[in-house]
Amino acid sequence: MRYIKPTIGILLIILALLGGYYWETQGRQSYQQIEVPVTSVDILKGERLGHQMVKTVYLDKGALVGGALMEKDIHQLVDSRATQFIPANSQIVREYFESSNTSFTKNRSVFSLPSSWIFSKSSSLRKGDWVEIYGEDISYFGRYQIAFVKDQGDVEIENPEGPYIEKNILERTVSTGFIHHVELYCTLEDYSCLLDYVKTTGMGLLLVQREEAD
Repeated sequence: MRYIKPTIGILLIILALLGGYYWETQGRQSYQQIEVPVTSVDILKGERLGHQMVKTVYLDKGALVGGALMEKDIHQLVDSRATQFIPANSQIVREYFESSNTSFTKNRSVFSLPSSWIFSKSSSLRKGDWVEIYGEDISYFGRYQIAFVKDQGDVEIENPEGPYIEKNILERTVSTGFIHHVELYCTLEDYSCLLDYVKTTGMGLLLVQREEAD
């Protein structure tokens, strides 16, 4: 009997230590903290947000800023441009970003322009650029936004610095490959006009690069 009380005391001390360890390693996160996405790198104004720019950390619930997005909502902002400089480890707020303003609407879809259709294009062409499309006989078809720029292996052509670094057209002196074909946002009716022109005339298309949409 004389060993029971010391044994119980030791067990209580061990339980207290285990309880403290659990609180510091898991309990605090469970009751006082929440998992929140933050920027993993500095994001410059004008850069587009990518998945690789985001990480998750545990923060005290009281440290959440107004409008901070949770991890399940981040996909809504991927490919959006930053409206200001955002330091690394910042919480992600919708107001810090703006839509990349693509032309993907219910009336438009993505259509491919095969390499055999393209008579002329710039090597600086990138996803999101705007082009005016002409025929070899200078027939005008309209202004369209580029959805994808692909090499012969159907891999996206990017700036070497990464797909989310915006650069002026004349600053794109190098790329990750050679442009083989492109895909653009347009209506089925517009695409039918391009197809008809190529098939009936046997001539190709000129993609004239523009800085932005009108």
